[in-house]
Amino acid sequence: MLDADTVRVALAPYDKIALAVSGGSDSTALMLLVSNWHGKVTILTVDHQLRPDSRKDAEQTRQWANRLGLDCEILTWQHDEPTSRIQEKARLARYGLMTDWCRENAVPALVTAHTRNDQLETFAMRLNRASGVKGLGAMAPKSSMNSIDIIRPLLDVSRQELQDYLKANYHGWLDDPSNYNRVFERVRIRQDKPFLPDGKIIALTAKRLRRANEALEMETSNKMAQLVKASTAGYCLIEREGFDSLADEFSLRILQRCIEWAGGGCEYLSMAAIEQLGKWASNEQGSARTLGGTRITRRKDHFVIGREAGRISSKIEIASSGTAIWDGRFEITNNSAKIVTIAKTGNNAPRPDSSNLPHLPHFVHCALPAVYKNAQLQHIPFYQSTGDIEVKILKLPENVPMDADLSS
Repeated sequence: MLDADTVRVALAPYDKIALAVSGGSDSTALMLLVSNWHGKVTILTVDHQLRPDSRKDAEQTRQWANRLGLDCEILTWQHDEPTSRIQEKARLARYGLMTDWCRENAVPALVTAHTRNDQLETFAMRLNRASGVKGLGAMAPKSSMNSIDIIRPLLDVSRQELQDYLKANYHGWLDDPSNYNRVFERVRIRQDKPFLPDGKIIALTAKRLRRANEALEMETSNKMAQLVKASTAGYCLIEREGFDSLADEFSLRILQRCIEWAGGGCEYLSMAAIEQLGKWASNEQGSARTLGGTRITRRKDHFVIGREAGRISSKIEIASSGTAIWDGRFEITNNSAKIVTIAKTGNNAPRPDSSNLPHLPHFVHCALPAVYKNAQLQHIPFYQSTGDIEVKILKLPENVPMDADLSS
């Protein structure tokens, strides 16, 4: 049921928020609902550049926002025209752009307009993939991404209720043609209405599964505090003896968390892929695997998990006195008077003789951020701190102690 008070309660802890608005009925209705909120609201709309009218739609969203007295930022996804997993890649890019904007502008929360319909579709999609407890819990009212709170205050509201609300307020919305393209799984589920209970029953089931998942996540955090150590260089170690004694549910969750952290959250991890990795971890066949943009190596006493350099494409320029997120893992500040270019160190860059991290695995070294000029590597700030470039790990795996110089 649509209730403005529910939205206000969800936003009560904040004095400023960003609102993700595509121009569709759900997010446009939410924009209308929060337009008189007491705090500072900034509308974020993303031009995915996947169809000719995308900029026009973004500009229309900005006009509606401005008419309500709200500021609106149009964020543009720069890409090479993806041909596969388009919706997944667009989603990752969209959230990356919006959470980066929030971090850069000291906005602690991003509010989205996911509805009960979205919850049902997500549940069905994950059921099709044989997801576990965590996946079937679908979307939570509050989660976190890139250290930004993600708030979903409309999960108990149907799309029809929001469209009725817009009609009652004589406000239009945009229809994205991709919402009718049966190439996409979510569209097929929406149109075919698979044999599932009523949306309210699905929402209640997901809520109960989330409750069970919260208990499992709490115990996983406790076990990670005992078995995992992380480095400021963006890799972690898992103690094998304690790991091998865990129940599968906990060992798989630890692997998933470590990979999501070390890989910068760059890829979706399926339960099937994590289970295959778990089987590899439990036997002695093979010294290394890759998954989720990371490399996992087997040592005598530990598993080492770090970023796979070959999967890094991030190359950014940072203006003087500017700060940017690189590869979803590091926050880099340019204190120099010039624009700097940041890209991965790469396989051919030798480690400096004065390296303060003698035990750093080579594959982790290759994935560190480096400063380039005219395509030539100038220096690696992680080793050679001059004060001009500051490199800081974005976040730690939850409940894991940080050690600047792990011995692997």
